[in-house]
Amino acid sequence: MDENILERIKGDLLEQIISCITPLLNRQAAVIFTGGKADAAGLLKVIDGLLATKAKIVLSEGFASVMPEFKAACQDRLLADYASMQKHIAGSSLVAVPILTRNTLAKAATGVQDNLATCGIAGALMRAIPVIAVKDSCDPDGSHFRELGIDKNPAYCEMLRDHERKLASFGVKLVDSGEFSVALEAGLYGDIYSVAATAFATAGTAPAPSAAPAARRDIPSEAISAPQPASIIRLTDSFITCEDLMSIRPGTNVEIGRNAVLTPLAKEYIERRGIILTFA
Repeated sequence: MDENILERIKGDLLEQIISCITPLLNRQAAVIFTGGKADAAGLLKVIDGLLATKAKIVLSEGFASVMPEFKAACQDRLLADYASMQKHIAGSSLVAVPILTRNTLAKAATGVQDNLATCGIAGALMRAIPVIAVKDSCDPDGSHFRELGIDKNPAYCEMLRDHERKLASFGVKLVDSGEFSVALEAGLYGDIYSVAATAFATAGTAPAPSAAPAARRDIPSEAISAPQPASIIRLTDSFITCEDLMSIRPGTNVEIGRNAVLTPLAKEYIERRGIILTFA
C-alpha cells in the first residue's frame, strides 16, 4: 500500500481517537477526606495525577483540624459549604474517599449525615454516582487492624464487615490502598480506552488486552461461585480486585473481558493461587 495512504489512514485514526477522548479529560469529580492523619503530599500527588482539573475536595472537620497544611495546599479546590458541595457532586462522574475511617464507614452504611463528608457520600449514593473508597483504616481483616491489635473481638469485627457489605450493596467500591490509583483511572477515564478500542477495531487493529473499561459494578459473590459451563468461571465485571477473586479455588479457569482491568493485588493473587486467566 502507498505510504501516503498509510499516513492518511493513521492520521484519520488518530484524529478520530483524539476527538472522542478530549471531552473525557475534564471529567468532574469529588474527593472526600475524612478521619485522621495521612501523607498529605502523597495524597495530593495521587489526586493531581489522576483527577481532572474539575475535581474538587471536601474535608471533614476532623481531617482539616489535624491536616492544616493539606487544607492550605488545596484551598483553591475546596468545597467548604453544603450547597456548593452537593451541586458539584450532582454533576460528578465519580466520588473518591481516599481514607474511609471506621466512624465514616458506620455512618455511611446507616445513612447518618452529620458533617460535610458524610453528607457528600450520602449525596453521591442517593444519586447513584460511583463511589470508590480505600478501606485500609476500617477493614477488620486488614493489616492495619492486626498491627494495632484491634482485631481481637470477633463480634465487633463482624459488625464492621456488615457495614462494608452494606456499603457495597449501595454501590460503593471498597479497595485497598494499593488498588486506589487503578480504580480511579478505570472509574474516571475508562471510556478513553473503550473509545480507542472502537477506533482501532474500525481500522482493523485489535486493542491491547489491558485496556480499561468505562464502568464498574460489584459482582455478587454467588455469581462468582456459581457453576459455569466447561468448568470455566466467567467474570463479566470491568474492574476486578483481589477481593472479587477470593471465592475462586486455586487452579480454576477464569475468563474475563479483554478490556477488563485487573488491579495489582488481583494480579498477585492470581499468580499466587495458580488461577488460569483467559480473555474473552
